[in-house]
Amino acid sequence: MKRLKGILILCFGFSCTLQLSAEVTHGVSFQVGLTNSLYKSTIKGVQNVPKIFMPSFALEYGRFSENLFWGGAAFGLQMRNIPFYKYTNGNTLSVGKSEYWLKVKTGLHIHNEFLTHLPFISLGAGIYGKSETRYKSQNGIPYNNLGNYKNFNLQNTAPFVELGTTMINSSFTENKRNIFITLSMRYYPLPVFKSNTDIEYAPYEVVTIQYQLFEFNIIAGIQQNLRR
Repeated sequence: MKRLKGILILCFGFSCTLQLSAEVTHGVSFQVGLTNSLYKSTIKGVQNVPKIFMPSFALEYGRFSENLFWGGAAFGLQMRNIPFYKYTNGNTLSVGKSEYWLKVKTGLHIHNEFLTHLPFISLGAGIYGKSETRYKSQNGIPYNNLGNYKNFNLQNTAPFVELGTTMINSSFTENKRNIFITLSMRYYPLPVFKSNTDIEYAPYEVVTIQYQLFEFNIIAGIQQNLRR
């Protein structure tokens, strides 16, 4: 992880150095996305749990030029619904949390006559905000703040690595607003909980859980460009 972080910082610095020799576009964007998560169980006999269409929001700064490389940084918020247990009748027990994250990114600038592709790699980390237990019945009705789970045993910070690409029109470096879409895959190398965690899902009935987190993100945004 430290080696990957060093490579990313080096690439980001190299990108900024190259752009000193060309006219630079500074892009500031607001983004709204849908996060589709897979909580992959690391404990035999405990099922994987997908969580789809969780909302996310972000503000991002990007530095672009006619050179091959570009770089940027972003701050964001996304909502999580971390699974505890799914009952045989379809009801689910989980904890709802907000995750605040910060990331740096660098990538390539590949464009043609109609569309520009900005493939990238990013490194970041998230921290969890306020949490509440959630019990969702099979008819889709959620009930919050139920259950006695004072210690969620979640990681204090959640580092991640992300690969993706942004698609925007080829004239995006002009001094104007542009609409874009981003597709990305995110992986959290640390497990969700600090250690394997016991959940009492019924009186005197306990299940042990632990997950690795994978995500697929679909993000749309509006970018305002400023030329220097």
